[in-house]
Amino acid sequence: MTNGKPIRILIVDNHSLVREAMTRLINIQSDMEVVAEAANGKMAVDTFENTSPDVTLMDLSMPVMNGIDAVRTIRQNHPDARVIMLSAYDFPEDIHKSTIAGASAYLLKDTARDKLIRVIRDVHQGQKFL
Repeated sequence: MTNGKPIRILIVDNHSLVREAMTRLINIQSDMEVVAEAANGKMAVDTFENTSPDVTLMDLSMPVMNGIDAVRTIRQNHPDARVIMLSAYDFPEDIHKSTIAGASAYLLKDTARDKLIRVIRDVHQGQKFL
């Protein structure tokens, strides 16, 4: 928690089951709350503007606008935005593009839940994991 307030999180993934699972995992943490969800990068940009989350969990591959373009767009207007990129693949090119776009971390979707929670807290505090 920051000043007694939970870490506000936006979850972006085109799979509703993934969003629901992450929301449940995060909302059981006493220092975190999911404030919004989005199903694609375009929705992520709009939702970010409306909710100003502390940390965004962003899927890399989505329809309409991919995660890299969404991070880039968000960071243009909010240079301090903290985004954790999530992907099923650990391709060096994707990691590099995510870094250039402004992601604070890059995690694989098979990351253990304890590590995901720890990285959310660390990224919220300004650390990077790429």
